[in-house]
Amino acid sequence: MNDPVESIADAPELIAPGSRVLFILLRAMGDVLLATPAIQAFKKAFPTSQLDVLVERIPSQPLRNNPDIHQIIISPNRGSKAHGYLPVIRQLRRNRYDTVVDFQSTPGSALLARLTKAPTRIGFNRRMRSWAFTHPVTPEESPGYAPLPKFKLLENFGIAVPSLSDSEASLPRLYPDANCHKLADDFLVNAGIDQTSRIVGLAPYCRRDWRMWSVSNWCDLILESAKHSKTTWLLFAGPDEREVLRDLENLQGVRVIWVGMKDLLPAAAVMQKCQAVVTGENGLLHLAVAAGVPTFSIFCGRDAPGQWVPLEEGKHEAVDLRKAGRTQGSPVRELEQFWGSFE
Repeated sequence: MNDPVESIADAPELIAPGSRVLFILLRAMGDVLLATPAIQAFKKAFPTSQLDVLVERIPSQPLRNNPDIHQIIISPNRGSKAHGYLPVIRQLRRNRYDTVVDFQSTPGSALLARLTKAPTRIGFNRRMRSWAFTHPVTPEESPGYAPLPKFKLLENFGIAVPSLSDSEASLPRLYPDANCHKLADDFLVNAGIDQTSRIVGLAPYCRRDWRMWSVSNWCDLILESAKHSKTTWLLFAGPDEREVLRDLENLQGVRVIWVGMKDLLPAAAVMQKCQAVVTGENGLLHLAVAAGVPTFSIFCGRDAPGQWVPLEEGKHEAVDLRKAGRTQGSPVRELEQFWGSFE
């Protein structure tokens, strides 16, 4: 086992021109997007380096066309049998990376980092996984907005944590191409949507029950909002979530249009047609932020909104219903105030 060293400066070959670097991003789509500011900063600091990412198939979709990434390597989905990883491990070893940065630092991702045999492997110093890293890094105790703590893994490269006021450096990014924008335009035309009217995205679903505001509460919010203003709502969710959200799609007196999401990058292009996106605690919140669309998010789980929403950036707001002690109320007043802040 390699002995950890105090500073990456002890291994100057890491930042030699043309260094090959692998970023491990074995989490859901939101976590992948939240790593893009750190990847962008690394490429800006070392423009001749070759940056690859290891990511699962569906979360990889928003990374297409990213100019900072040389190659996207698809990992088996979590829960796959061990033998399913063998082709990927062989590919990683053939690529002979100089440096591996494991943004998640889970036991599984740490093992993959170690198996690359890269001479320098950087990850968070967490229980039962720091053995995999040559440079284990202590995570921040008060992490703040989620992209920023990832910069802790890059600090010994001389890469500073950006300010949230610098949205170009601190917010996630994605890059829909001309085909994605054409698909978005075609969707609006085929749905008969007047692009001069208020169009708002709606992304309520969360796979974790303790984060999911009930569908009936979402229905009440939309109906209450309809009393104040006329809105076309575009409902974003995966195909297997449509039945759960059927009551929302079938609301009487309100126009709610289902947006099928076979590919996340065209879905982001549709979001860019919206004046705003109203979300729950889910990955589509981060997709909307990366698309540059104002967001209004409803939190009812254990997490603080400031960890997942760039509140200081100016066009993103969140309501923490749990903290307010009203998980069963409709935040229509806050939503109407949000409309007023940018219309």
